[in-house]
Amino acid sequence: MMAPDDRDGVAPCGCKGIRRCLLCEDLKEKEETNNSKTAHHFIYNPETKLAVCKDAGTTSFSFPGIFLWDNFISEEEEKVLINSMDQDAWNPSQSGRRKQDFGPKVNFKKRKVRVGGFSGLPNLSKDLVQRMQQEPCLSDFQPVEQCNLDYSPQRGSAIDPHFDDSWLGGATRHHQHAIGDYAHHVA
Repeated sequence: MMAPDDRDGVAPCGCKGIRRCLLCEDLKEKEETNNSKTAHHFIYNPETKLAVCKDAGTTSFSFPGIFLWDNFISEEEEKVLINSMDQDAWNPSQSGRRKQDFGPKVNFKKRKVRVGGFSGLPNLSKDLVQRMQQEPCLSDFQPVEQCNLDYSPQRGSAIDPHFDDSWLGGATRHHQHAIGDYAHHVA
């Protein structure tokens, strides 16, 4: 839990560790040290399948293993999916997000899984998974969980930099994004 803020002795949010949202961002920035490191930023070009340096247009390298499927979900499907998601409760999450979890309960630190009452993905996902499996590079894809995340600029929602654990679902990561642009950063 965040350290209590100076104003009222109560933590302003539920962010922990390196997590942050608009409520605690200023407090956490004061706590950080100013380590300046040189960073080079690359943008993945799906046509050339290269990571191209933003700073120097001539520098690029192969970045295998990425598959982008533009407009996988139509605008009409997006509306239906979001309406369906909004019929279920959204739970508060870290870094200003709200979430809906469908899958076994996972303790990533202890690498333990509790299946409990998990009976599969929601019905709204089944057609999407079948469509994905029609793509040759995704034909073997079997999702083990689904997490619907709601990001709000008013809450400063974000996913903090992290390494995904592969012990549960393997090396494949699948992301579907609706309502707006999306940038996925890989380190």
